[in-house]
Parts: sequence; structure tokens; C-alpha cells
Amino acid sequence: PSLFALSFLLVLFLSQMAHACPEIDRVPDLNCDGVLQITVLGDSLVFGIGDTRNSNSGGYVLRTERRFRNSNVSNLGRPGFRAEQLRTLVQDIFRKRSLRAERAALLKSDVIVLDIGRNDFWLFEPTTATLDNLKFISGYLRRQIER
Repeated sequence: PSLFALSFLLVLFLSQMAHACPEIDRVPDLNCDGVLQITVLGDSLVFGIGDTRNSNSGGYVLRTERRFRNSNVSNLGRPGFRAEQLRTLVQDIFRKRSLRAERAALLKSDVIVLDIGRNDFWLFEPTTATLDNLKFISGYLRRQIER
């Protein structure tokens, strides 16, 4: 298996239909609320570990927020996470009251980025298991958001 197949970066646009809503920073405002909401879920790279300019927090997610000035970017990165743990977190977000802010960010999102798989690779998780977890996460999110 290639490293590309293991280091997943899946961008999930919540809708694939043409919209009459205006674009924000050249990105479609898919839910037509006037705010470009981007939510990024993943591991330590998403969280920002290794970003020496920002005290190991922020990373490319912070840079994305700075690039898209008219956006709200939510960073749901968790250091050390594997795809299976992200799967559990996503389910918990829609089950537990304590994760209300995370749920709100996901429900308002125009773009959701799933960036996970590096730790699975380094810990020798089967590629098929990682892929199965990603498929589950994206399907689960789609069903929750379309409710």
C-alpha cells in the first residue's frame, strides 16, 4: 500500500448540487448562512503539534483560518488519534451533551476535512481497517447532517 493511501485527506463537501448562494472567499456557502464554516477532524497534525510558530497548536488549520478571512474554522484535532478513535469521537459528538460545541460546528459546516491515518500507518494498523473507519465516519456525518 502506498503512503498516499494511508495518509488520508478526505474533503467532504456536504452537498454536490449547484447552489444559488454566494461564494465566500471563492468557496461555496453550501448552507447559505453567510458564513464559511470549515471543520477539520484528525490527529496531532490537525491539532498543530510541530507548529513551532504557534506553541504546538494551530498548524495548517490556523493557517487556513488566516487565509480565509471570512471564515470560521473549527479544529477538532486530537494528538495521537487513529481512525478508530476518530470514529468513536464523531459518534460521541452526536450522543453526548458535553460535546455540544463540536456538534454545532459540524452541523453548520460548509466543508468538513477528515485528516487521519498517519498514526494508523505508524502503528501498523491494517489499511483496510483505516479505510473502513473513514467510510463509516463520512457516511455517519452525512446522515447526521442531513437529518
